[in-house]
Amino acid sequence: MELLDRHCREQNQKEDNNDQSFESQYDFVYLPFDFLRGQNLGYAFINFTTVKGASTLYTCWNNKGWICCPKIRAITPAKLQGLVQCRRHFESSVFKCESEEFLPLEFSPPRNGFNGDPCNAKTIGKWVCNGDPSRKRPSDIFWWAKTVHPPRLSRNSARG
Repeated sequence: MELLDRHCREQNQKEDNNDQSFESQYDFVYLPFDFLRGQNLGYAFINFTTVKGASTLYTCWNNKGWICCPKIRAITPAKLQGLVQCRRHFESSVFKCESEEFLPLEFSPPRNGFNGDPCNAKTIGKWVCNGDPSRKRPSDIFWWAKTVHPPRLSRNSARG
């Protein structure tokens, strides 16, 4: 989320936001994770609160490389659009994972690059223990996944 927060902060600083209304902000994130391989699946779901915010991310990130690996980012619209549809889809889902740290997150107020700490993050869905929880601490796995295998948005990923 640090990359997203930095992107939103940079874009919002370019705007004249005297009224504190930000165009680049997001209220939902989900990074699917493969516990057998110990890495994320290479894509993420992110819901921006405005079309302009999503378009700006597309312009800045699509078909660009990552610093840490040779993969190229491919950003495509998801099948589900908007916070309500994302919440509705994932709230009845059961995730086989090692802790709630791997569940989809909803942010209120939306994250805009300036307000990361005060945002209230709420998990969506339920989790059941997947395998031996003593194998690795979930936060270690998540940090590794974020830094080594960055997320990528994909239309095919929305079918899951």
